[in-house]
Formats: sequence, C-alpha cells, structure tokens
Amino acid sequence: MTHTDDSKALIRTFVLTAVAILSAVTAHAADATPRKVTDVSRLILRTCYGSTVECDHMIRDIFVVWWDKAFDYSDGAKHLLDSLVKTREYCLDTYAMADPKGSDTYYYNVYIHNGKDLFPDNWAQGQGTDRDGYPYLTIPSGLTSPDYTGHVHEGFHIYQYNANSPGFAYRGDSQWFIEATANWYVSILFPDKIENFICGGAVTSNPHVPMWYSFRNKESGDQNNWQRDCHQYGMNIFLYYLTEVGEVPRETIANGFYAKVAESPQAYLYQQVGAEKMCDLFADWAAHTAADFDYLTPETVKRTHQEYATYGTPSDAHPIVKTFDNTGTNGDWFRPGPECVTRGWGYNVYKIAHEGAASYTFRIAADDTGSEGTRAEFRARVVTRAGDKRTYHTLDLAGTPNGSTTVQVNPTDKEIFLVVAATPNHFTGNQVFSYQIKIDRVELQ
Repeated sequence: MTHTDDSKALIRTFVLTAVAILSAVTAHAADATPRKVTDVSRLILRTCYGSTVECDHMIRDIFVVWWDKAFDYSDGAKHLLDSLVKTREYCLDTYAMADPKGSDTYYYNVYIHNGKDLFPDNWAQGQGTDRDGYPYLTIPSGLTSPDYTGHVHEGFHIYQYNANSPGFAYRGDSQWFIEATANWYVSILFPDKIENFICGGAVTSNPHVPMWYSFRNKESGDQNNWQRDCHQYGMNIFLYYLTEVGEVPRETIANGFYAKVAESPQAYLYQQVGAEKMCDLFADWAAHTAADFDYLTPETVKRTHQEYATYGTPSDAHPIVKTFDNTGTNGDWFRPGPECVTRGWGYNVYKIAHEGAASYTFRIAADDTGSEGTRAEFRARVVTRAGDKRTYHTLDLAGTPNGSTTVQVNPTDKEIFLVVAATPNHFTGNQVFSYQIKIDRVELQ
C-alpha cells in the first residue's frame, strides 16, 4: 500500500483496506486469557517484527507500540496509546467484551510503519495474526494524530478478536457486523466528527440489498466498486439510528460478541430488540434516510454526499426506483424490476415530484413469499418534504402484505417519498421479496 498524507485519501484507504491484513475476526471459543487482565506488571515483551535493538517502543496498560529507530514516532505512539487505553476501558467495563488472546502473558503489539522501514511493505491499517498465533495491530505513520479516528475503529476490532459467539464470525452473512460495529463505536465516541458516516452513500445508492451485504456475499454479477465494497462499513448508520434515535441500549449492539450466540448478528438483534420493534425501526430508519439523513447534522450529511460524489459509481446505483409525476402511477400497478427490488432487510424508495394541493393514496400488494419460499413481511412509510420540514406517515399493512394510506399534501410540499422495506423473519442470503404499488392522486381545491 502506497502511503499518502492526503487526509481524504487516507480516510478512503482505511475504509477499503482495513481488512486487508485483518485475519478474519472469526468467533471462536475463548482461550485461557481472562475477560480482563488486571496485573499488567507481569506482561512480557514479544514481537515477530523487529526487536528492541532495531525498534523504539512505548508501553502503557496492556499495549506496546513499536516503530523503526530510524524514525521518531513517539508523539504518534502517545496518541495511539491514549486511544487504545480508552477503548479498552469502554469495551471491557461497559460492553462486557474481553481482552485479546495472549494478553494475560504478553503485551499486545501495535506497529507504526511507513513503507520505508523494516516492517513489511504491504502493511496497511488493520488487525493481523502473527506466526505465533497472536493478534497485532498496524497503523500507518500518517494516521496517528489525535483527531484521526481510524485507530479507534481498529481498537474496537481488538475486543472482537476473542469473541465466543460462532454466529458472529468474520465471513459470509455475518461479516458486515464486525465492520459496522467498529464504525458505530467511533460514531458514538466522537459524535461531532463529520466523517463518521462517509460510507452512508454506499448504503443509499443500492438500498435494496440486504442489511448484511458485504464484499464477500454479493450476488453473481455484482460489480466491485466503492459502494458495493463499502456497504458493510456504511451500515454503522443503521446501528447508530438504533441506539441514538431508536433508543436501543448500546450494550445490545456489543454484548452479542461474548454471549455464545449461534445465530447471526442480524438474527440476534431481531431477538434482542423484539420482532415488531426491529421491523418498525428498520422502516423508520429507511424513511428518515431517504429524506436525506435528517437525524444527522447538515455538515455530516454534506460530507457523506461528498464521499459518494468522489468515489461512487452512479451507473451502478438505484437510490430511487422510479420518480412519478403528479399523476402517480396513472391508475396502474407498478412492480419494480429484478435489478433493484427489495432483498430481505433491504428497502426501495419511490419519489413523486409534487405540485399544488392534492390527496395521494398509496397502496401496496406484496407477494406472499420471497423467491426462496420465505414468508414475506413488509413495512412502508410515506415522507412529505417542504424544505427542511419532513412529515412521516405509516402504511397500515394490518399484519398482511397488503395495505394503504392516504396523505393530504400542501403546495409547499415539493417532494414525496414512498419507502417500502422487506422485513421477513429470515436473515441470510439474497432472497428477493417482490410487491406492487399503486399511487392515485385527487386534486384538492
């Protein structure tokens, strides 16, 4: 990885390469390391890269930071240690997580590197496992400032390493949660950082894909581009909504790593939050997200849009399935095509370019089952927007895949969105859940 000091490029490099050397944070039975190491005075130095002759090092708590003696990264080491020690306190004392493998005997190794030192040239930013089977962390020298939060993300990964929940493994349909929770942790620890949701556009560009979509469980034919590869990082925006808006306890997000959970993270959340509440929160989040992230600050929203404008691929995006004019669907039923119809725990957005005073009736008629036979369940919302004011309405599906609502719209409302979310009791794969919509307009005098 070529090192650069361009801050925007560094943020994107982190997002795209954080797992490049992250040995799969694969949940396994915890080893003999206790949940929290209390006697750090007995810890021993050990490293597979460099030595005390070739490297300087700095120790605090269970951590030792190493760097090539040809350079002076002592200030960066102090900043890293501040961050890692704080993260350790949160993870162990608040979220009931556990210290990583070997930390009852050895200091946890952190390496500051620059591509011109004695460390491997292919190191980026991320977790690795050395030849002795112990985890370590690598941080590029340009990413050690106190205002950079990428190492906070990596610090959270440290406490996922020794997880005892096999359902939370770093693979397949559970991989997303490891990255999304690390970014979620950053967003709640530093709520004022406008870069917290720079991958939000990766979610809204293709909102129909499953919650658990990542670069390892794509559908056949899906592209390899920024929005496809960064979806799992961007889903921190949903976890943030759950805890900071939906008032789901933060501990619910993190506790599952050490709860010996066999189910996937998404199934675990469904159980812990409650089926009805989880479905409603998902649909509410989809609606508020479609209305341009109204739960975030304007500065954060602007920064999120900027990231997509810089790195996104518009030709591979379906943020709006279809935009209708004032006539709605002209008395017809409309079914979305296979390229963008909702997968399980994905959503679709429709837009009406509204003028005047009118009443709109929105109807949905969903297929009874998904493409693989799972019973369908949907939630739907209508959003009207007049400048910065948004108003939200719920379609009454009455426990069936069919429902409707009528909304009176004023001339000041220039945009109307219909949001349809698939929320089945099924948490794996790319199963398609199809439906039809009908939108009728009545003029008001």
